[in-house]
Amino acid sequence: MKKVLTTIMCLLLTISMLAGCTVVYVADVGTVNGEKVPIGQFKYVLGLAEIAFGVADKESAGTYVGMYDSITYKYINKDLTKLVSEAGKAETGKTIWEKKLKDGKTVEEDLKDLIYNKVVELKVVSLKAKEKGITLDATEKETITSAKSNIIDSLGSKTKFNEGLKDIGITETELGDLWTSISLADKLAKAKSVTDEEAKKYYTDNYMRVKHILLMVDGKKIADMKTAKEKAAEVLSKLNAGGDFEKLMAEYTGDVNAQGQVNGGAEGYVFKSGDFGNPAFENAAAALKVGEYTKEPVEVSSSYQGYHIIKRYELSQSYYDQNTNGIKEIIKSAAGEAAFASELAGWVKEDKIVKNEGKIKGVKMAVESTKTPKSKSSSTASKSAATGSTGSASSTSAKSSTAKTK
Repeated sequence: MKKVLTTIMCLLLTISMLAGCTVVYVADVGTVNGEKVPIGQFKYVLGLAEIAFGVADKESAGTYVGMYDSITYKYINKDLTKLVSEAGKAETGKTIWEKKLKDGKTVEEDLKDLIYNKVVELKVVSLKAKEKGITLDATEKETITSAKSNIIDSLGSKTKFNEGLKDIGITETELGDLWTSISLADKLAKAKSVTDEEAKKYYTDNYMRVKHILLMVDGKKIADMKTAKEKAAEVLSKLNAGGDFEKLMAEYTGDVNAQGQVNGGAEGYVFKSGDFGNPAFENAAAALKVGEYTKEPVEVSSSYQGYHIIKRYELSQSYYDQNTNGIKEIIKSAAGEAAFASELAGWVKEDKIVKNEGKIKGVKMAVESTKTPKSKSSSTASKSAATGSTGSASSTSAKSSTAKTK
């Protein structure tokens, strides 16, 4: 990881200066069993989420997803990606934060609720780990030490590091505690024991298998979204007339590898909700019965643009039994995470939690900018976010290949 955390620190610093605000230290955004949940942690995690929404580049909300602090970002990734997808783009003349969602709340309100819940559950994890006598080992502590060292090294001095924390509004201790809590959550999740039978049931109950035809805007065969939609209508017309899905997929899909072969192979894609971070695709797939295909094309507009036509297939038990692509360990890990998430929800419900609504409401959202910050570490940051430490909220995919579904 090459100075991953530095990128987010610098971006947050830039946003803070653009907003022209002065950080004022205040106590907390709430308490758990009387223990304070620092507002600094809330603001730091909110800053990561804001950039994912496009405060760095208004035209592309997903441009910098994966560039940040791999420890924190992976912990909030699943829920954050879902909210980003649901929010879409800002309405004309307004910021993305003002946009109303289906639940009647604004994006700002839902995002603040999400981040508040995350920092609260991390405080719950910290207290529960202390109660159980669970601590990090030397290797786990070194991950946190290295993360801080990378920031200091990149900024050039400890003084600049301290100035950066001050501008963001988080102390060095609070940041360290945040990373420790995330690492503890990860440790507790991995410690959940899942039997072979429990894992197999989790696979049967939660996973689905699909293949899709992607009509993707590539600037060549499909120049724009209008053309992509026309192509999707053409494919659907052929399917409705009895056309073979597999043959049409081979002819039309843009989801192919460098050799021109359809991604996913004979199996297609095996996944559970949240693995792709694309609610529209996942919801459309989940609504299908085995053998059905989507009667309307599913639009996608993020890192690429186009339309999906999705067909659901029967979930293969042999795929699991033969441990294809190491599926058994993937499922066991996912089942363990789900079990821990359920246990954590129980702890949260049991604890006495007090929310400081006034402090949360008073936190100003970052000013959106049409300028794209330059970063030497963008590519390595993206890679490390995909492979870094994960908390209980991270998703585990059993995809047989990498799908273009986001």
